[in-house]
Amino acid sequence: MLNAPAGLVDFIFNPAPVYIANLSGDQTGRPLSELARLTGGSAEAIVNVYYDPDKGQTFVEYGAYPGKGANPFAFKDVRVAMNYLIDRDNIVNTIYRGSASPMYTFLSSYDPDFPLISDIVLRYKFTYNPQLAEQIVASALSKAGFQKVGGVWSYGGTPVQINFIIRVEDERRDVGDQLATALETLGFRVNRLYMTFGPAIDTVYGTDPAEFKWHIYTEGWGKTGISKYDSASIAQFCAPWYGYMPGWAEATFWNYRNATLDDITERIYSGNFTSKEERDSLYRKGVELCIAEGVRAWVATRLDSYVLRADIRGYTNDVGAGLRGLWSLREMRAPGKTTLNLGHLWVYTAGTVWNQVGGFQDVYSVDIMYGTWDPMTWFHPFNGLPIPFRSSFEVQTAGPTGKLDVPPDAFIWDASRGTWKFVGSGVKATSKVVFDMSNYIGARWHHNITITWADVLAQLYQFFDITYNATKAASEPAVASLWRSTLDTIVGYRIDEANKRLEVYLNYWHFEPAYIASFATINIYLPFELVLAEDYLVFTRGSYAYSTSAATAKRVPQLNLVLSGHVADMASALQTFLTQNYFPASVFTVGNKQYATPDEAAARYRAALTWIATYGNAWISNGPYMLTSFSAEAQSAELRAFRDPTYPFSPGKWVFGEPRLVRVENIGIPQVVRGQEASILVDLSGPPPLFVKYILRDSVTGQIITVGQGSLATGSRFVIALPATLTRDLTARFPYELTVIAYSDAVAFVDTRTLFISVFDPGIITAPIEQEISNLQKSVQETVANLQQAIQAINASSAAGLAAVSNSISQLGTAVGNSISQLGNAVNNLGNAVNNLGGTLSSKIDTVSNKIDTFASQQSQTISALQASVRDLRDTVNTLMYIVIFLVILQIATIAMVFMRRK
Repeated sequence: MLNAPAGLVDFIFNPAPVYIANLSGDQTGRPLSELARLTGGSAEAIVNVYYDPDKGQTFVEYGAYPGKGANPFAFKDVRVAMNYLIDRDNIVNTIYRGSASPMYTFLSSYDPDFPLISDIVLRYKFTYNPQLAEQIVASALSKAGFQKVGGVWSYGGTPVQINFIIRVEDERRDVGDQLATALETLGFRVNRLYMTFGPAIDTVYGTDPAEFKWHIYTEGWGKTGISKYDSASIAQFCAPWYGYMPGWAEATFWNYRNATLDDITERIYSGNFTSKEERDSLYRKGVELCIAEGVRAWVATRLDSYVLRADIRGYTNDVGAGLRGLWSLREMRAPGKTTLNLGHLWVYTAGTVWNQVGGFQDVYSVDIMYGTWDPMTWFHPFNGLPIPFRSSFEVQTAGPTGKLDVPPDAFIWDASRGTWKFVGSGVKATSKVVFDMSNYIGARWHHNITITWADVLAQLYQFFDITYNATKAASEPAVASLWRSTLDTIVGYRIDEANKRLEVYLNYWHFEPAYIASFATINIYLPFELVLAEDYLVFTRGSYAYSTSAATAKRVPQLNLVLSGHVADMASALQTFLTQNYFPASVFTVGNKQYATPDEAAARYRAALTWIATYGNAWISNGPYMLTSFSAEAQSAELRAFRDPTYPFSPGKWVFGEPRLVRVENIGIPQVVRGQEASILVDLSGPPPLFVKYILRDSVTGQIITVGQGSLATGSRFVIALPATLTRDLTARFPYELTVIAYSDAVAFVDTRTLFISVFDPGIITAPIEQEISNLQKSVQETVANLQQAIQAINASSAAGLAAVSNSISQLGTAVGNSISQLGNAVNNLGNAVNNLGGTLSSKIDTVSNKIDTFASQQSQTISALQASVRDLRDTVNTLMYIVIFLVILQIATIAMVFMRRK
């Protein structure tokens, strides 16, 4: 069994307004109160204001409006509050039974960019707190004019109902039910709409959000690879321009707007930065703004499990996608067997679409397609960097600020004229990539037709014409918006036919040159005859659409090259091409060079028709397997090995096996002493170079106290040093959360560990000991004073006795007896007092000494001074006792001497 963090789960919220008012001119500078007065609403219910220069109007969007109803998720505070209703720990441990980890944004703790944003994620580490969620929601909705009557939120007297689409095929049913119940407890009426993949996809992504057929959906995503430096995910899950935010960039729908996120993510995506530091800064800003917008609330990363027979060989466990990556399907084998059976949840759903323009948005189609197609470049399954796949490459760049000369015979598609044109002289570009196309040109497609430069040109034509042809772009706005961010950077192409090289000139730079090649890559999926047939059905006949949103807007099916009815229409288009001798010469002509002929096109039309008649699908590609059977009804697909001698790769070429992952093996936590430097040892395993990042956080408030890098000590051991200037400001006996993040440049996998440390303040224990010593010193001083008084009394008694002897010798016996008796009593009393004092002081000092000795075993250096003080005190008391005894004896001896002389 193999495991990989390949699945992502989130809730997406519909932020559409219920009413949009418009004002002439640019009114965005007016206060909300003024805009509300002009448009008849409440300022607190306004959720967005923007000016459209093309229309010359300002639009005021309301989340609640009299007579139009209300959408609580139009309010950003309500969306963000949902994070506190999600019990991520319970979901991970109970619903997923430990086979998941909590998520707080679109990157999981396993992603290579996670160390960059980890402190931001921890700052927004939402804990399950339904009381806080209720407070935030109540504050936001009450201000906007909602009322809570009988425990139910209403607006304008009508209870607020939430349409919640919950998937039923996996754990998302339980995850969705948990949030639905929490929302009901909060005071909302929830309409639970249980759906499978197809109906859910059609409802959420195929309808205008302003129709409110859904308010929340349990989204799920499957990774298909890993990228060391992300540029797409942040745009996909945060920014409107990419087409994955509500509205889906369909021009006829209401669309979520955020110009700041668009700007940040487009700069990251298109390489509009001058250093890694600038890119990282943009990325951090984008992540923080994305979290704060709250359109998606991330729940968990699934640790997907893949079960293999023991005899299976040739698999690659992609660190991001597991067996779902590009590699395993094409290379897996069982010795002695010619057939492999692979199980999948679905082969076909209503959302499974096989077309390379707007399809392949689900894992069920992508997982199979990957076995049939070869990309030019791909991402290494372990380190996440772009590598050559079917095309090697050379990168030359003058970036980030310099420019290269572009040869005048480089060409670009002119959509307005429908031809390729030369860029001419004096044109500059930031970078140049030269692709070796020899593994494509001269090899064969699956239907035995040779791959030529005409196939490359047809794919480029399709990209550029959909993006820049005004009619096509209006028909497929989501596709055009997505592709424009890439194609806007392209300056020109140049074909080196003799050496089978394709030169790409572009205004794109990246601090990692391989990403420049990846950005310039052309994905060639299909032979040109199928590309032409697709466009004919979509744009000429208008009977299909490429994307989900366009299909909904135009009320036509989304083109699917594996469904029988669609395949029949593809065959009809090809037959029409044959009948009409259709040949778009401008697509294949650059300058005076024509890269295809009408006869070649006719031969291709016939070959494609033969393929369709034989295999029942219109998916003809160039990879190691051919799609020879597809049955939506039977939920089955068959791939057959493509054994053509022109195919460039032999079995085993793309086997990587298991990665060596980074792991935190041990963290040694010492006693952190307040005001003293603390060193924390961290032992790692994994491929070097290794790195450690740490974050110290207040476990109650969530405040980030410090962020830093561990220093390498020896081998794979790191030291996290917390300076005394930091520890002195920490609170004793308080648990602080320490997050340790381990990563490597050699593998795009992150291991994160979180533990708690407590701070010890010696003063908490030494203060009472010092007080007790002070009390003992005071007691000793008082005892010394008492002893001095006793000695004075003895002296006085002795003097009185001597005077009596002098006055009357006759009374000597009696006086001496009395004096001796009195003196004896005084001495006895003094001796008893001294003995009692010594015992008491010794007992107290022993007790204190024992306490100190016990404490000293933990903090010997801190307590050594106290122990010395106690030893000095003991010596002082003992010396005092000896002095007292000596004085008493001396006094007795003096008296005795007097009596002896006078006898």
